[in-house]
Amino acid sequence: MGSYWILIAAALLLASGPLNSVPLLLISVLLFILAGVSRLWAHYSLTRLDCEFALSSSRAFTGDAVELVVRVTNWKGLPLPWVSVLQEIPREVTVLEEASHRSIDPGRATIRSDFSLGWYHRITRKYTLRCDRRGYFNFGPSTIRSGDLFGLYTQLTEIEPHGDLTIYPRVLPVIYPRALSRELHGSIRAKRHPLVDTTRPMGTREYLAGDDLRHIHWKASARLGRLQTRVYDVSATPSFVIFLDVRTVPRPRYDARIDLLELGVLTATALANDALENRLSTGVYVNGPSRFNSGLIQVPPSQNPDQFSLILEAMADVGPFEATPISRLLRTQGKGLRWGTAVLVVTAVPDESTTMILTQLQSAGHSVGLVQIGASNGARFASGLPIYSVSDEVDWTELQTITIE
Repeated sequence: MGSYWILIAAALLLASGPLNSVPLLLISVLLFILAGVSRLWAHYSLTRLDCEFALSSSRAFTGDAVELVVRVTNWKGLPLPWVSVLQEIPREVTVLEEASHRSIDPGRATIRSDFSLGWYHRITRKYTLRCDRRGYFNFGPSTIRSGDLFGLYTQLTEIEPHGDLTIYPRVLPVIYPRALSRELHGSIRAKRHPLVDTTRPMGTREYLAGDDLRHIHWKASARLGRLQTRVYDVSATPSFVIFLDVRTVPRPRYDARIDLLELGVLTATALANDALENRLSTGVYVNGPSRFNSGLIQVPPSQNPDQFSLILEAMADVGPFEATPISRLLRTQGKGLRWGTAVLVVTAVPDESTTMILTQLQSAGHSVGLVQIGASNGARFASGLPIYSVSDEVDWTELQTITIE
């Protein structure tokens, strides 16, 4: 816009000579001065201007709220009559205070903050964001605009993506019908104190209520002044392993049913949490690619205190497309399972290959089962294989419990 005013000033200056008009000359000079001052003002408007973005938490559960803080500081003596900050946010979060705007990217939204800044002035804006969907999301890039008082010239700068937010799936309780007698975890469920191999120590940790007194490390306890318990190889402990199939449509289709995928993630998360609460060494394997490495999403069985946090991280990483068939993953990982490990497959589209491998694992001494997501009534023990189901009659966003039928 400033170039138009310069052209007008130049035209008035050229016209003032032939017309011998002093007013036109003065107006043209004033316009030139105005354009020059405005250009300099805009040129330095973004100099020593800091813009910070911060999330109150980098991790949250679906349905939680986090706070986004936008802080802009003007570290110079030049006041800024207007500043506009346009920040991109994921569509999976909702701004509660005001409506967000559309972005060029269909998977993104924007928050716009407009304000003025005096010299050496700081302003802070806070927005409450509701986490609507699980996953890993980043914030940004952000665009900052400012300029002169008259809006003749504008300066623009872009800040690269900043801040990550991990949204975990909800952790729901599991309901088992009495007829199943909570057999889903296999025969090892009754073992409240899993077996350990005392010939394979791995270190020590803080003593917790319920630990076997025979495993207390007295020398370490005396040295540290508090009780320490020996930790043994968890691979010697009976395990419960969940295989989550991200495929939600029959082959050879390549689309996905997001409702069944999310229901499967909720089911796997709830079962893993229930198993860990029952002091089982629990692991999760997913046939989907991990965004953090070139392999699959996997959390080997463990009873470590942070095991459920690792499983939640894995569940947040689950996407709708498979990297390998669940039957192949089951065959590969099944070879390394210790005898007696309980194996459970959670899938929306069970196939003959998967059930055949489960039958083989059952013959090898493992407790096995299959949970069909979105299934109606079906045979509970077809060919000797336990088959359960989780109904999709209730929308997954409204579920309060996971009912295994």
